Amino acid sequence: MNHLDPTVSVILATYLRLPSLKLAIESVLAQSYEDWELLVIDDGSPDDTYGVVAPFVEQDARIRYFRHKNRGYRRSRNIGISTSLGKYVTFIDNDDEYESNHLSTRMDYLQAHPEVGVVHGGLNIQGDPYVPNKHNPSEMIHLESCAVSSSFFGRKEAFLASGGFQEKAYSDSSDLLERLSQHCPVDRIKDQTYRYNRISPDSQLTARIRNLEGK
Repeated sequence: MNHLDPTVSVILATYLRLPSLKLAIESVLAQSYEDWELLVIDDGSPDDTYGVVAPFVEQDARIRYFRHKNRGYRRSRNIGISTSLGKYVTFIDNDDEYESNHLSTRMDYLQAHPEVGVVHGGLNIQGDPYVPNKHNPSEMIHLESCAVSSSFFGRKEAFLASGGFQEKAYSDSSDLLERLSQHCPVDRIKDQTYRYNRISPDSQLTARIRNLEGK
């Protein structure tokens, strides 16, 4: 395993999320698959995010920290993609966690299906699993039917070719997935190893839904 040439790059864009940030990082450190790097992209947090991340950086050479002025999580993720060193890229939200076999299940799937470029899904949903339908926001649908970008795992070249994340009021995940599918086959994975937080009132998805509803 070469820290300068990891197979998987995990991108964690964070802003004002100290209580859960440590847990997210620890869940990456606990992975049974060890050939990864973690890029923590601090989106200009005015708190002590660096103070939380710095001990992890000192502890493990696979963890890198970047900070810039506040640009939003989409641009932060795109910076992470372009800065990543891995052949594959994936994501973790700053209020979510991985099960210990999360990365290994994704790598195993792609190695068993070499024609597939990107996988997604496999959510272990904590809290309300229903969200507004992008085609009809008054209708609620289960997250298992949706594209959730934090669960995306695939070839870096596909994310670069697709143009990465773009500004959308809602459902930017499905927008990116549609563009990714133009560059490579995409599969939904069933292993529910991504612990997706809908319990916290300030979870990332909940905040975007509130913006959509104008609340």
